[in-house]
Amino acid sequence: MPAPYSLDLRRKAVLACEEGGGTQKEIAEQFGIGYRTLKEWLFLKKITGDVKQKEHINRGPLPIINDKGLSFIKRLVEKKPDIIISELRELYNNKFQVEVAVGTMSNALSKLNLRRKKKSEYALEQERVDVKKNEKSGEEK
Repeated sequence: MPAPYSLDLRRKAVLACEEGGGTQKEIAEQFGIGYRTLKEWLFLKKITGDVKQKEHINRGPLPIINDKGLSFIKRLVEKKPDIIISELRELYNNKFQVEVAVGTMSNALSKLNLRRKKKSEYALEQERVDVKKNEKSGEEK
């Protein structure tokens, strides 16, 4: 989307129309703007009293996990690096009273540049004492 015309140009074009400096089409050509644009500025001046451009409207839904939520997730992962997404979702729900989908939580972790892959159950089993011992010889690996 192109940048809006300057406020100075808007005011000069509308002032020229109000002072009767020619027809609207002539004034639009003189200022190098479209006829429809000038008509919109005149209508805006009539309604609001000025020709300031409209405020930017953020379209679309607001993010479920905002900056405060992201910092909460980051702290949880720093405390427990092996935390899994289902645990994160549950803790987030308890804290913010918002149900978060697995994909949303995964996107939040990506946004924070945190790894999603955690230790598998197989890897966790390798830490058990009975698995560390070689059962035949009784020696530690």
